Amino acid sequence: MRLGGEEVAGFLKPVYLEMERKLPEGTYIQADETSIRYLDRDVMGKSQAGWLWAYGRPRSDVIFKWETNRSREGPDQTLKAFNGKLQTDGYGAYGSLVRKREGLVLFGCMAHCRRKFVEALDGDRRASWFVRQIGHLYYLEKQLREATVSPALREAFRQSQAKPILARIEKVLRNG
Repeated sequence: MRLGGEEVAGFLKPVYLEMERKLPEGTYIQADETSIRYLDRDVMGKSQAGWLWAYGRPRSDVIFKWETNRSREGPDQTLKAFNGKLQTDGYGAYGSLVRKREGLVLFGCMAHCRRKFVEALDGDRRASWFVRQIGHLYYLEKQLREATVSPALREAFRQSQAKPILARIEKVLRNG
């Protein structure tokens, strides 16, 4: 027996709904969205812009939501039961979501932060210092991945090793 895509999706829908239900149970979620061109049967001759939103927790399930726009309503609906830390790339829809709701703390992604300093390398010699500091953080994370340590030990390692690096970065950012 061969099943079509819609039939397979029907069988998997309860699994997806359970993953979606469990998503807000944690205290930390990562979210990102990416644009995808798609063909709409109702709009002939031209592709449309759509968005695939990803929500997940490290070492846990990731759910994907398809939206035909990039508005705040998508993450607002998906994260309505979530209170905790939300890590994103800095897109404004997340910021407006956090301003609208208590119990949600927004923080950024170091890769996106690093990218801005890399872009500034030609125009500002200070940018290379920041890129090196972030490189130190990346190295610490590599050590943690290779050691496969417990979450408690990972947290202790970050507190002792990464926190001073982040404090240096913050001090330079605040003092110029």
